[in-house]
Amino acid sequence: MSGRVCPVDVILAVDAGSSSVRCTAFQVSGRAGSVSAEGDGGLVRKMEGHSIKLEALAPTTGRIKIDNVLDAVDECVDETLRRVRRLTTGETTRVVSIGMTTFCMNLVGVDHAGEPVGESATLSYACNSERVSQECLFLKQCLGEDRLATLHRRTGTNLHGSYAMPQLMAHYKDESDYRVSDKIHRWQTISSLVLHRWSGNQRIQMP
Repeated sequence: MSGRVCPVDVILAVDAGSSSVRCTAFQVSGRAGSVSAEGDGGLVRKMEGHSIKLEALAPTTGRIKIDNVLDAVDECVDETLRRVRRLTTGETTRVVSIGMTTFCMNLVGVDHAGEPVGESATLSYACNSERVSQECLFLKQCLGEDRLATLHRRTGTNLHGSYAMPQLMAHYKDESDYRVSDKIHRWQTISSLVLHRWSGNQRIQMP
């Protein structure tokens, strides 16, 4: 009687950056020990990967070319898994975990179906528009020096136009954005949006 063949367990690491998207697959060895990306001595072993170069952000506005980013993520994952299956011919491959990183401060407006409203309903750290700068100044005037100092002590950062609050204020005050804003049901990060598309769960929230 032949023994039972164990599946090849794989962890996928996805990085959606502003200039490229990449996916790397790691095989889980099943042995306790330190995590290492090289060799057979650790808990995981690097197998295959794929990357795509792209310009994810529009200049000045920092708008996210969200359709391009999502397509690149899917393509990188598909190609990485294709290469993994080529390595493990005759064996069952099982994705047991997925980790994802993205560029800092990104928000995507989605409709009731969880689909992106469009590039005009996106925010990112790369925004450098005059409208957002004005909102940032308005917030500083409203808070005053004492509360700004408290905010800095609590967060370690100064109020800046690259953060979500002044960008959201500018977005909802701009009359040209009203049609877009009416379509937005909620804001999600790129990572939570990707996991929603894969799992069907619209309530996923993660940084």
